[in-house]
Amino acid sequence: MPVVGEVVELWRYPFKSMLGRRLDEVQVGPNGVWGDRGWSLRYADSRKNVSAKQVASLMLCEARYLEEPTETANPAVEITLPDGKTVPTDGDSAPAILSELAGCEVVLDAAPGAHFDDYPIHLLTTASLQTLSRLNPASNFDARRFRPNIVIKAQGEIQEGFVEFGWCGSDLRVGGVDLLVKKATRRCVMTTHPQQELAKDPEVLKTLAQSANADLGVYCAVLSPGRIKVGDPVVLL
Repeated sequence: MPVVGEVVELWRYPFKSMLGRRLDEVQVGPNGVWGDRGWSLRYADSRKNVSAKQVASLMLCEARYLEEPTETANPAVEITLPDGKTVPTDGDSAPAILSELAGCEVVLDAAPGAHFDDYPIHLLTTASLQTLSRLNPASNFDARRFRPNIVIKAQGEIQEGFVEFGWCGSDLRVGGVDLLVKKATRRCVMTTHPQQELAKDPEVLKTLAQSANADLGVYCAVLSPGRIKVGDPVVLL
């Protein structure tokens, strides 16, 4: 079984469309990383998820759990707003404050495994990011733009190209977790939004459209739960 890479970054996003938290290790269940996309905003009138596709300012908000989540429970989250103020999701003022941010009436929702766009794990490789940087050196193809759970450094001679696309349909063992790579991840305008020190950059999505049919990274299903740590090997099964 060939080792094809090494885990170099792990991310969890406590609140859908808000900034994530970089971690040294994560616990993965059938519904993905414990606590990942555990909270979301929903439109009060339709109950559909609100995302940064419609409300770009969500990506200027940071979210962190006040306690560690479990496979079946998402504790309260503290949200740091773009102006630096904080609001806990279990506070009485949270719905009104976040409705003002969204520009419409919203409600908060916490449901493990319920707020994914597709499959529960998203991974990409540093080779893909390096390829995009070579194609467009003027843009910053930071992994944070693409909101992965797992960033993998490809091993051996494979240092460029969209390596992970070749894993579609295959099983991967990442640390103590077995994944089935399902399909390439179609990207959207969220990749161009400003966040932290990353500026708004429409050229990011244009470069993806021209070089990879607007795809980057892959979605995965969880075959065997377990734990993943930074530095763990990635094995093609």
